Amino acid sequence: MKKSLLMVALATCVSFAPHLSANVEHSASSVVKAAKIDETSKKLNLNTISYEQLVKVPGIGKTRAQAVIAYIKEHGKLDSFEQLKSVKGIGKGTLNKLKQNFVIE
Repeated sequence: MKKSLLMVALATCVSFAPHLSANVEHSASSVVKAAKIDETSKKLNLNTISYEQLVKVPGIGKTRAQAVIAYIKEHGKLDSFEQLKSVKGIGKGTLNKLKQNFVIE
């Protein structure tokens, strides 16, 4: 009797295994897609950023954050990240950090 129940349980597991595998793959794919969406949606618009938000970016610091905010106030909305090259203290490295963390809209 125990052997029969064990065989039925094993047969059930084997018959459902392909369906479970497909569901796990689908779920994993959904999680990856959601993570990509969240990653891009977390980027803030540099044209509307506050000093408090900007200063939190590693490597930006208080002085650079003030300079970026001042530049935007003086020159108006940014059209591209390249405009920030004229801001004192913004070089290639800082520009790359800004591109990774923000969008310009």
